[in-house]
Amino acid sequence: MPFLNKRTYAYFFVDKALFQHICYVSAILITGDRYVNKYKRLVLLCNASSDSYPPDELDWFLNGHKVVTDLDDGIKITNSVSLKSRAIWSELVIEHARMKHGGTYICRTSEKLVTNIKVNILSGKNDNISKNLLLR
Repeated sequence: MPFLNKRTYAYFFVDKALFQHICYVSAILITGDRYVNKYKRLVLLCNASSDSYPPDELDWFLNGHKVVTDLDDGIKITNSVSLKSRAIWSELVIEHARMKHGGTYICRTSEKLVTNIKVNILSGKNDNISKNLLLR
């Protein structure tokens, strides 16, 4: 092992601390399709990270109203956490998007980091699925 003087070691330590700080900045991001055909699958993914530990939870909102798993309506939310990468992510899936599912989706962490995405549901004459199957 090569000899490292105190000055070199301190320089390396500062660079490592700076590198860790850059890698673990608190951030939040939503990805997914902004345009979805009516009765097609809508999938949104929210990913949030922290500089110290992952946020405790993520909440979804649509036009200001909280969205929760509702299997009868085809809505499923799945959350995962990674302590190593200091991140949490949440997948929101709506199996058969309808017009009421269009609007502004907000993802918010327990630390109040917030981001949003506008989703448009497109209605056309040639929908591939019978509307009668989705009426409840």
